[in-house]
Amino acid sequence: MKLPLVDLTKTMDLEIDNLKNYNFILRRQFRKQLEPAHNRIRMQMNYLDRTAAALQCIEALRLYAGAYEGKFPANLSDITEFSIPNDPVTNKPLGYSRTGSEAVIELQGTEGSDGKNAIKYVLTFKE
Repeated sequence: MKLPLVDLTKTMDLEIDNLKNYNFILRRQFRKQLEPAHNRIRMQMNYLDRTAAALQCIEALRLYAGAYEGKFPANLSDITEFSIPNDPVTNKPLGYSRTGSEAVIELQGTEGSDGKNAIKYVLTFKE
């Protein structure tokens, strides 16, 4: 799956660039309104991409468990049959832990999000 799923960066950059057509006072006011909105949009774009990466990881874990008698791998690197994406925001491996019959995928909130965009999936394999 190609990430980003949705990329509005060029559009947002064009909006900021078009502010040069306004006088200084209007430009400053528009920028003051646009920048927080653009930051929220970037956080939403990141959340979508991180969710897609986590779902890809879940599918790989499900296929792995199906092939290995319902057992999740000790580490994501143990899955060699499928590609496991990195966190698209940090470009680091996804947070993963396994305890008994449960596997947990966890991505911490990104900078400036106050943890609102943290992602956590708990998988349990049932026979």
